[in-house]
Amino acid sequence: MRLKDKVALVTGGASGIGRAICLTFAREGARIAVVDMNLKGAEEVAAEVRAQGSDATAVQCDVSKLNEAEAVVREVARRFRRIDILVNDAGYWSNKRFLDLPAEEWDKIVHICYFGVLNFCKAVLPLMIEQRGGKVVSISSRTAQVGNVYNPVYAGAKAAIDAFSKSIAKDMGPYNITVNCVAPGLTETPGTVGSFLMRDIPETLKDYPLGRLGVAQDVANAALFLASDEASFVSGVVLNVAGGGTGR
Repeated sequence: MRLKDKVALVTGGASGIGRAICLTFAREGARIAVVDMNLKGAEEVAAEVRAQGSDATAVQCDVSKLNEAEAVVREVARRFRRIDILVNDAGYWSNKRFLDLPAEEWDKIVHICYFGVLNFCKAVLPLMIEQRGGKVVSISSRTAQVGNVYNPVYAGAKAAIDAFSKSIAKDMGPYNITVNCVAPGLTETPGTVGSFLMRDIPETLKDYPLGRLGVAQDVANAALFLASDEASFVSGVVLNVAGGGTGR
């Protein structure tokens, strides 16, 4: 088991990629804190983790608020005595062109996608420094590298995550803390069902040389590698999980 006795805190863990990460890490021996605004969904995932034989807790949190992130970290640290892995997966997007996007909506996108990462890193990193080790894995997006007409603010927020993570990786290296990102291409999850790219799959697949879209497990597998000891000398990278594609 690659994560035996490790404690992983996963934001956005109630569904999609976050859920797959929780279950994958649990199968590898980790104890899981499932963090999400959707408490019912988080509790259901925690129950799935426990059914696999690992320990889990569900915690409700608005990741855009630093005080809530700090409260969650205190609660999880009390429960499990440590936090070895932080996965920042919580996200929000809106399939609209920039000029059609209300300011309050881009504010929400930036605060959940980018500030959520800042808040949980701010809350967790002091604990990891004290432990003299830890792993931070943030779920970015291929759109951060190539842009997206229908998700421009989301793409910008994800690009900010990439740059922030590379910077923090340099800062945290002396404490044996690695900081990396996973950048999925278009991935089939409950959250992408309504995407316009899903309306014409043959056209969309022209951007993916491997001939299929990603699934949540693809991203979870990449996150598992970066959270494991196998990646102990990997830090400050953005790992593309996009089937060789350019994305949109």
